[in-house]
Formats: sequence, structure tokens, C-alpha cells
Amino acid sequence: MALNYAKDKLNDVVSTVGQRLIAIQKFDSAAEIFESVLMYDKAIDAYLEVKKWDRAMECAQQVRPMEMQQVYVQRIQERKKQSYIASNKISKIVEGGDLSGLELLAQDGRWDECLQIAEKQNQQVLNKFLAQFAHQYISQGQFKETARVLSRYNSPTFEGMLPAYKTIAQDVLSSDSDIELQILREML
Repeated sequence: MALNYAKDKLNDVVSTVGQRLIAIQKFDSAAEIFESVLMYDKAIDAYLEVKKWDRAMECAQQVRPMEMQQVYVQRIQERKKQSYIASNKISKIVEGGDLSGLELLAQDGRWDECLQIAEKQNQQVLNKFLAQFAHQYISQGQFKETARVLSRYNSPTFEGMLPAYKTIAQDVLSSDSDIELQILREML
């Protein structure tokens, strides 16, 4: 009605109705109303509440000037990332091109998951996390486990891994265990 009869009060009416919809947790409806009158900032906030990342991103693309657009895009991406972290869907973060999800897995010590996801990215990413894994496990004295994991990923040879291979080889050769020697052979 405000659109047809009281155009000068349209923004006030939409703002009031939108806030009331938000208060009763009708975020979708509020977002659509805000979006219809170009109140993109409020529409983005409402879409973020219901995790409609794509719709929020569409609104952000409409924002001008470009500097504000970038601020909204970053905010949407950060909220999306936090949502995936909270719901333990870290692989979704990495699928979006953000390798910080792998860093989070590594920090949590969830190496199996981290290395499996890194392997799907590319060899350079896998190598980076294999080196971190090897450094951590070697420093904890877990040479046999380090060798097993490295052999599982075809023991990549790059300069950062050479000290790890040397340390593992020295430890295994000094232990004189047939099982550990077999693991060393597989790794090398």
C-alpha cells in the first residue's frame, strides 16, 4: 500500500515491517522486502541469518560504491566460513578455495582428514601439509607413523622433506627392527 499511496513513507514502512519480520524470525520475508526497496545492507543481514549465502552475495553485488561491495562480500565469506567451522564442514571451506580450513585441521591434529583434502587440491598443497605433518610427528618421536603416512602419499621428494627423510632413516636404521626397516623401504 505504501508503494501506491504514500511513496514518501515507503522506506519507513519497509523498515518497520522488515524489523517486525526479523523479530518473529521471518528472515527470508524480511530480506526480500528489504531487497525490493534496495536496502541491500539489511537484506544481506537477513539472508545471513538463514545462511542463504548466494542470495546475500547477489545483494552484495548490487551495492555501490565498490569499496562497500567488497566489505559486504568479505563479511559474507567470513560468516559462511564461521558457519562451516561451527558445523564441522571444513572441507567446504577448502572447496571454496580457502586453504585456511586445512590449517584449522592441522592445528586440531586432524591429520588424516587434512591430508586427504589436501591431496584433492594439488601436489603443492599436499606437500606443504605433509611437511608440517612430518615436522610435528618427528618432533614427537613418532618416526614409524611418519614413514607410514609419507609412503601412503608416495613419499614426495622436495627440498623441505629431505631432513625428515634423513631423520626417519637414521632412527629406523639404529633401531634394527625388521618391521621398521620394511616401513623405511616402502617410504624410500
